[in-house]
Parts: sequence; C-alpha cells; structure tokens
Amino acid sequence: ILVQKTSRCKYLRNVCPHRQRRVPTAWLNGKYCKCSEAIRRRSWKRRIYSESNVINKISDSLEQAVADIHDGATIMIGGFGNAGMPSALIDALIAQGARDLTIVNNNAGNGDTGLAALLKTKRVKKIICSFPRQTDSHVFDALYRAEPDPWRFASSDYERTKRRTTLDALPCSHYPRALEIGCSIGNLAAELAPRCGSLLAVDVSQVALSEARTRCPAGNITFQCAEIPQDWPEGIYDLIVFSEVLYFLDEAEVRNSADLASSSLTDNGTILLVNWIGPTDTALSGDEAARIFLDEARSKDLHTTIERREDKYRIDVLRPQDRD
Repeated sequence: ILVQKTSRCKYLRNVCPHRQRRVPTAWLNGKYCKCSEAIRRRSWKRRIYSESNVINKISDSLEQAVADIHDGATIMIGGFGNAGMPSALIDALIAQGARDLTIVNNNAGNGDTGLAALLKTKRVKKIICSFPRQTDSHVFDALYRAEPDPWRFASSDYERTKRRTTLDALPCSHYPRALEIGCSIGNLAAELAPRCGSLLAVDVSQVALSEARTRCPAGNITFQCAEIPQDWPEGIYDLIVFSEVLYFLDEAEVRNSADLASSSLTDNGTILLVNWIGPTDTALSGDEAARIFLDEARSKDLHTTIERREDKYRIDVLRPQDRD
C-alpha cells in the first residue's frame, strides 16, 4: 500500500498554530493554511492503489475461486442472513470438499441452502457469529420429519438402560416442579412425570414436540418450544434435567445455561446432566460440555454429588452447597 506524498505545510506536523486546533478550518476546507501553502482536502491521508499493487481477485469460475481453500481454513462469508449470501460460492465450496473449516458470518444459516447447506455436510469445525440459531430449527425439524425417532429413543436397549440409570441417579423420590431441557419425543419425560408434581418439557423442534404430546398423555406435563439459553423459561424448579443436549451448544451458551439453571433452582433443588462421551460432529464433546457447565455451576455455590461414568455416557448431579 502506497501513501500519497503531497505538498503540504512543513509546519503542520508540529508547530503550525492551525495544527493545535482539533479540526483545522483550512485543512478541512481544502483551501490554504495561514502558512500560504496549498493543502488538498485529506489528500495527505489518501491511500493510492496502482494497478501494479492491487491483487486481482477476479476468478474465471466458481471452482477456481475456491480451489485454494484447504482443510482447516478460516473463511469469512458476507451477507446478512439470506440477503447477500454468496450461495453459488458456498455450493462450489461444498463440491470442493474442504473440511474442518472455521466460518465467520453474521449467523449460522437459514433454511437449508447456502451456509445451512454447508453446515449440514458436517465439514464445519467452528462457527463465529453474532446470531447462532433461530427458534424454528430447520435441521432438527427435518430430522424428525424424516424419522419420528431418529436416535431410536423408544426402541434402543441402550436408551432404555440409560433412562433407568438416569432416574436412579435422582436423589429424591418426588419433585414438585421439574424442568427438562431437550425433551425430544418425550421418552424420558414420560418416565420422569410420575415423580413430579408438574413437568415442563422443552425442545427446539416443533415436530418432535408434536410426537412427544402423542406419546406422553400424562396431565402433569407441559411441552414448550424454546431455544436454550435465549428462551429460558421463567420459574423456580426443584429439578432441572439436561439430557443429551449440552454438546449441541457452544461454550458461551453452556456457561449461560449453567448460570440460568443455577438461578432457577430451589434451595434444595437438583440439576442432572446426561452427556454422550463418544465422538460428536458438534463444536463441543460431551465431556467438554459437562466440564464447562460444572465449572460455571460450581462458581454459583453448587457442588457435585454424583459423578457416574459409563461406557458411552456420563451422569453428573449437582445440588446447592451444604446439601446432601
């Protein structure tokens, strides 16, 4: 980058009386300073780009434009939501095949095209954005529309055993008010409800909640569509359950969820975490999500009463300090 050299008052830098003013009149008006030398308006600040010093960023094809993007690259994508989104370039990047990408964008995709389509390929390791998700989750809704039970919650022996282990880890036989985050199609909610006076079961997918209402006829369960942590439900609860949901969040969201759960807990309440500890295609692993949550909760005077680790999942139970 070249900086234009122009004729200007030799006193301007240090001792010219005009320089002592915050906004010199002659400087802004592009006329003459009192030292009688011409000053072009802001010309001394102007950066000049000659053809020999400008990188030619025009490509002959979409494929050529993304050809040099390597695995692990960081990519800044323009646009605000769908407005200005370079969808054709993103499609070319999907076809190119680069993996483990870090994406910097305004949000994390809308619908199932453009950036959302890139995320669906599971080639993005990390995304940096100011608006991570929408309340209406297209990805999860699509999963549940294609298969009402995509994780085999109802038919899997592993899931049935995990639910029994989860319920056995609860320190109390009855909870007047309970909250389950990430209830999916309601299998855990159905088994948890007999031990609750009232249960609020929350999930991001309306499609999953419709299936949950069919599977869970118990009158003490209320289902609500909400994105956690930004749509955290009001109220104070004796039990808050996070089952297989924390590793879908980023670090800041996990910390925020821990803070909100701590402030929503009764003096003798219980927080229960269940996390898959195998490989994930999310930003955090189950172990990482649990560690972040536990660290934040402990700073809020909660302590761990149960730490149980199985082959494929872990269970952590937290209660307020000085409670058994």
